[in-house]
Amino acid sequence: MSLQRLAALDTQNPEWRPWIAMVRVLGPSIDDPVWVRPVSTRLNAHTDRPLLDGAQLHVPQRAASTLVRTLLDLAPRAERVAPSARERWIETRLLPLLQKSIAADHEVDENHDGNEGDEGEEMDRHSGVTPGALLTVVNAVALPVLTAAAAQCAPQLPTHWPHCGCPVCGAPPALTELIGLDRSRRLRCARCGTGWATSTLRCAFCGQTDHEQLGALVAETALDGPRVETCARCRGYLKTVAVLSQGSHLDVLIADLESVTLDLAAHAAGFVRPGGTGRALACTVAWSPSGVAR
Repeated sequence: MSLQRLAALDTQNPEWRPWIAMVRVLGPSIDDPVWVRPVSTRLNAHTDRPLLDGAQLHVPQRAASTLVRTLLDLAPRAERVAPSARERWIETRLLPLLQKSIAADHEVDENHDGNEGDEGEEMDRHSGVTPGALLTVVNAVALPVLTAAAAQCAPQLPTHWPHCGCPVCGAPPALTELIGLDRSRRLRCARCGTGWATSTLRCAFCGQTDHEQLGALVAETALDGPRVETCARCRGYLKTVAVLSQGSHLDVLIADLESVTLDLAAHAAGFVRPGGTGRALACTVAWSPSGVAR
């Protein structure tokens, strides 16, 4: 079913093909057991911080390197680079950039990872892709790691999470799912796939509960269909879609693509999708030959 949805998107929106190709690669990678149980430390016990805050994660180096090679091949080229230069980039630069992406201290910088001087910029140039594509690729490599971490965290997921951002990784939600006939509401994270319950009258980004500040953009021809929920205080918006049951992480990524017309409507109305990756996590990332935390 997921492949059919991607094929339909590819036909309807040929300009999206580079991103659709990346999602096709990420689908089987997200479900690959090589990433299983990456968290090697006790999960955060504080009720107001994401579960991965302060955690140490072990990432399988071979799997991450293979995935980044595939994604770099799909990304827009900045220049031709020697295979040896790209391999050196993967060996020396992938881990620190992946650390920044997973920790979400900020989005991976488009030119270098924050180190001073020309050396960092020169090393990132050897990835061979454009700066924006590099940002997308590194953040994409983080997804299967975070999905596996979310599965490991699932038994400790709080039943009530009143804070803004994902209870596992801290990222802002990508959309709201209205599940089944009773339309129960769950926010969904596009970084780790986590779903968590939410109330109707509350902004998912700033916590606003004043109903006069909360609204929705609804197409006249689809009053019971997908819509955009808005907040007048932070000017943020959140897409809402109806589903029969809670989908997989891949389903969230595809639903986000399928509902891009809602993004366009929200932008036209003056609302923005909160940027960045949410709350910074004081977590560390290290290579693990097996990918299983010990």
